[in-house]
Amino acid sequence: MAERKVVNDEFLTIAEVADLIERGEATAWALVKRAHLPRYRLPGRGKTTYFRRADVEDAYNTPLPIEVTKSGKTEPLAA
Repeated sequence: MAERKVVNDEFLTIAEVADLIERGEATAWALVKRAHLPRYRLPGRGKTTYFRRADVEDAYNTPLPIEVTKSGKTEPLAA
């Protein structure tokens, strides 16, 4: 994926999150939603949403808990 300018190494845009996890932006937003990542707005940066790198790395490296249904299928547990 293309290199993007990082505003601050601590904070990432959704495009930078996608680059970090080597997935598309839709997958990055799904990670944000699933992991309930805190969102930040930095002063002087408009309405752009940022995420802390440490939060993203922790969420991406934490396995999603699953349950096995009676039919044998696996499903994510409700958050």
